Amino acid sequence: MNTAFTPLLLALTLALFSGDAFARNTSSAQFIVSVPESPNAPVSRVSVVASADDFSPLSLDLSATGDVWKGTLDNIPPGPQRSFRAQAFDASNTLLFEDSISGITLAPNKTRRILLELEEVSPPSSRPHASPRITQSSQSSPKVRPGRTIDFKVTASDPERSVLTFTWSASSGSVGTPVSDTTRSRASWTAPACASPSTPTTLTATVTNAFGLTASTVFTPTGLPPCASGWAATGSTVEARIAHAAVLLPNGKVLVSGGSGDEPRFRSSAELYDPATGTWSSTGSMVWGGRAHHPAVLLPNGKVLVMGGSGKGAGGSLNTSELYDPATGTWRMTGPLHFARTAHAATLLSNGKVLVAGGVSIADLPSVETYDPATEEWTYTKPLLTARYHHTATLLSNGKVLVAGGEADGVALSSVELYDPATGTWSFTGPMATARREHTATLLPNGKVLVVGGTQDMGQTSLASAELYDPATGTWSPTSSMVAAPRNGHCAMLLPNGKVLVAGGSDRVASFLSSAEVYDPSTGTWSLTNSMAVMRVAYQMTLLPGGKVLSSGGSSNSIPAEVYTP
Repeated sequence: MNTAFTPLLLALTLALFSGDAFARNTSSAQFIVSVPESPNAPVSRVSVVASADDFSPLSLDLSATGDVWKGTLDNIPPGPQRSFRAQAFDASNTLLFEDSISGITLAPNKTRRILLELEEVSPPSSRPHASPRITQSSQSSPKVRPGRTIDFKVTASDPERSVLTFTWSASSGSVGTPVSDTTRSRASWTAPACASPSTPTTLTATVTNAFGLTASTVFTPTGLPPCASGWAATGSTVEARIAHAAVLLPNGKVLVSGGSGDEPRFRSSAELYDPATGTWSSTGSMVWGGRAHHPAVLLPNGKVLVMGGSGKGAGGSLNTSELYDPATGTWRMTGPLHFARTAHAATLLSNGKVLVAGGVSIADLPSVETYDPATEEWTYTKPLLTARYHHTATLLSNGKVLVAGGEADGVALSSVELYDPATGTWSFTGPMATARREHTATLLPNGKVLVVGGTQDMGQTSLASAELYDPATGTWSPTSSMVAAPRNGHCAMLLPNGKVLVAGGSDRVASFLSSAEVYDPSTGTWSLTNSMAVMRVAYQMTLLPGGKVLSSGGSSNSIPAEVYTP
């Protein structure tokens, strides 16, 4: 053995296993940006963007240090032809100054200093900002087969040279994660099994500039067979449940939580339905424990709020509230209600707060509370003029909330109230012609509210009648009655074509129902549609992306969910 090479081998070995050998293969850019003094509006934000053809743009907001703005952008892929742009904005997000540099080479695990001197974009004026433009668009194939994937591309420009961002959405099917740079975006789309006759199959690309102005282009792929209208079976829920809650999440999946079953009586479990695969999967269980007859509200921040309901609480009612985070698939406790309640109504207001009204605990409740997602606390507001539960609450086009019917002291109600979020007060409006509880209320495209079914005499007889509320006059008018069956404990859903689907429930004679019918506001008439495969009561219907309707639960036995195609 030649020992003359031993020190060299030792040095190479130490270098190989040192931290430097395994350092991340990225680069950094240290920005020093000079910004002129603005004569009109001071600069409040300076941002920089790094871009190249082989990675998505990276951005950073700089910090002011004396007369310059500084900051270091890390984790930039090394390589040649790197471009950097710095832009300065005022408090209203108006672009004042900018500069850019290109052709920069970044070495691995090194920091490159970038010096930029911003120049005025254009003399300050009152002229409106210009919208971006989509200059090119293409798709890999004009036709698509069920379940296959095709690619879509767009190229955009901005007259004011601001930073552009891209978003993609589809009326049906699923969109993959887009790949975008400063002017281009590409997205893949997996087609559904069929095309809904009532909702065109489209994919929309939207580009937004730094001023919030947008431009869109719509692709309309063809080749899919038409969906057969009516109900079709889809995957069964992981657990059988009744009196649960269901919410459509921003990612297109449906969150189902809680409800009742044989064992345990009150469920704490939750699960997700994926329309793209037609399957259910378990997600995190609620923290406090099981609950049923509880509302669930999708908040503007994308989380889901559940509150109250029936469970192992005082008088069988709960005051606890929880938040579900789709990003983590977990629940956590949030501020509790002041009053435990079940059979109450929850409404997302135009200001982003949640209104909870009425319900029942040890006694019928007139109390009303609002939840603020910013503080995660409930606050009292003025009580209902009449205590009630098993009522409906509908957000009107004018931002007010219509509360109709329900029951109190064992008697069905015909009285109706309006809540004004601007004043936090309630006022009576015109009463319904028929007292009813366990009915449904649906806001129609014309701004009127359709109330359907329910029961009047403590559940002994179900109602087939329907009424329309006109916010302009504050009065109710009769419309035609349902033709399939009288029903209560049913579901109603506004379809994309403006019609209303009503299905399931109970008629108190033949017990649970599977029949379904559709109301046409333009004619004021009902027509039969296909019945569900199974009978359901106290279940949930959810409008899916693409216009189909998911029906889930409604039985203590394990039954498949169903999807309705208009």
